Amino acid sequence: WSRGHVGVRAGPVLVGCLMLLELGSLNSLRLPARDNGWPFLDKLSQNADVVEFLRQQPAVRAELDREEIPYNFGDWYGVDVFECYLASLTRNIEKIRGNPNVRAMFGINFYIGRKPHGDGRVELFTGESGVKVWAIPGAFPRAWSVHRAVAVRSQSEIDEKLSQPPADLASETFVFGAPPKLEACRGPDVVTLVARETNRVVIDANMHCKGMVIAGEGYFPGWKATVDGAPEQVYEAYTFLRGVVVDAGRHHIEMRYRPASVFLGAGMSGLGILAACLMARFGNR
Repeated sequence: WSRGHVGVRAGPVLVGCLMLLELGSLNSLRLPARDNGWPFLDKLSQNADVVEFLRQQPAVRAELDREEIPYNFGDWYGVDVFECYLASLTRNIEKIRGNPNVRAMFGINFYIGRKPHGDGRVELFTGESGVKVWAIPGAFPRAWSVHRAVAVRSQSEIDEKLSQPPADLASETFVFGAPPKLEACRGPDVVTLVARETNRVVIDANMHCKGMVIAGEGYFPGWKATVDGAPEQVYEAYTFLRGVVVDAGRHHIEMRYRPASVFLGAGMSGLGILAACLMARFGNR
């Protein structure tokens, strides 16, 4: 809807204000008249009890039945979900997202729908709407460590590597270019996801020897990492996740999204605003 008003200052000036409230961005949907009810709005609130159950579980990342939940469930409720309506998808994930091991490596541990749509899934909760929460076995932890890294050169090699048994994927990563030199050692490492936000991930790791700590988060240029406060390279682990090499011992790892293009754009915007202010102040002279 729009609303305009007229103000008077040194002569008549027309000022307009326009605001657009959009409830659906699909061409096949339309906003019905109020007399016909609000079918889409009703769907946005009917699974609140499911969300309450999910919030009581640790490290939730869910997959949805799109027939039952035809909206951005994760954005609406603040729940981490895999595959939703979004403006774009990075190429490295688009090429491999159909592989079932990829879903496990992203740590997808719950499915939301009336039917399990997969083998071995365990029913945990049923909401008032009839939508159920199913546990997905075999999901990777949200952060883990590896002590072997090899190089890959083509998409066919990536597909072959990703088709390995999950146990092999959990112990060896692969990267483009020269892999980092890691150490093999006995005894399990202790890797813990401490915090996960949109632009920030924090991991604590206690390593028996030099290895790579993997975050089950998508890789994209612009992610920066520090290990115990010192800058460290972020590797494109498995060609789609983020990895950081750390030495033996206890370490605090922090990853932040800091793309140079954002800071460059902010600087240019600031200069533009400054120039506009100077023109407004001294333009008549």
